[in-house]
Amino acid sequence: MSRMAVPRPDTLFRLGGVVACANVALPQVARAAAHGGAPAAMDVRIQIVLALLFAGAFWLNTQGDGAGRARMRTVALFVLQVLIALAVTDYFFIVAATVAFVFTPRGALVWFGVQLSLFLGLALVAVSRGVDVIIPEVAGAPAHIAVPTSIAYVAGWQIFAFTVGYLAAGERRSHLELQRSTRQLLATQRMLAESSQLAERAQISRDLHDALGHSLTVLNVNLELASHLTQGEAARAIARARTVARLLLADVREVVHSLGNQGAVDLKGAIAALIEGPRAPAVHLSVPEDLAVRDPSAAHAVFRCVQEGLTNAVRHAGAQTVHIELAQSGDRLDVRIRDDGLGSADLREGRGLQGMRERLEAVGGALHVETAPGRGFAIEAWVPFSRDAP
Repeated sequence: MSRMAVPRPDTLFRLGGVVACANVALPQVARAAAHGGAPAAMDVRIQIVLALLFAGAFWLNTQGDGAGRARMRTVALFVLQVLIALAVTDYFFIVAATVAFVFTPRGALVWFGVQLSLFLGLALVAVSRGVDVIIPEVAGAPAHIAVPTSIAYVAGWQIFAFTVGYLAAGERRSHLELQRSTRQLLATQRMLAESSQLAERAQISRDLHDALGHSLTVLNVNLELASHLTQGEAARAIARARTVARLLLADVREVVHSLGNQGAVDLKGAIAALIEGPRAPAVHLSVPEDLAVRDPSAAHAVFRCVQEGLTNAVRHAGAQTVHIELAQSGDRLDVRIRDDGLGSADLREGRGLQGMRERLEAVGGALHVETAPGRGFAIEAWVPFSRDAP
């Protein structure tokens, strides 16, 4: 019996947010309709349009994970939510639940701290000026009880909404990070399997050439010598043995050559497995169709370089787009990784970049990194490789 599919927590949060938008809009529409007349009809339409705009902006903004640099569209939609909330203040509960999907966790905490502080400040100013800030639930209570209770009530619901959104955004980030880690694991497993197969074929080729090939060569020399020392039927038998030995040696050499020609690493397939699936940032890959890297160490160094470049673009650069280009230039393979992230004015190589440089230099390659504020990161690397004719 198949189990019923359970919605993801962030999906339930988004659906609940849309329902909350409707719950805020319905009383506004009802109050507008209660007045009657043409102005009321216009007010009803305005409230419906505001609700639809706010719900649409909420739905689109909560598709993200709050990691990296916020997109211009996301910021614009969030500004729209805030403007609508200024007109209908009850929407600020949902704004509080949205910020963790728009900004980084630290940025979301800062925004909510400012929002909550502004609310408390405005409430205190309103109280000092005699403005009624009492909620309907405590309308009959004394002012010294009703006012702080009302403020605590509204602030508490804002904190609750922010906490729910913060947890949902954290779950989304964890889910996306797990997807990225799984893709990296599968791609690395593929590279290691291919490298192991190539190393095994190379070892078999060497063993055949060094052991069996040498023994057959010695056998041929001894049979040649024996053919000069014998006559009659024995000489004819030795001649037949020499023929078989020569054919066997030719077969061994052909097998050794064949094993040597089958040693191309599917680097393009491994990188494609690394970047496949829904992800942010968007990755554009350019690899020659006839690319053939026969050195497993060089292929592994390039693969790790691409992997680290993607990790840097996702976790640190806040990039939205990454371009990866592999190209053959003479007897070497050039690798270019460029993103549109934040960039940096003071580049300090961390363990990731140092590891990339060490891997590339270990196989005779090199690494160069360029970056500037607002211009992203550009990584240029190369490794030597031989490309045999097919």
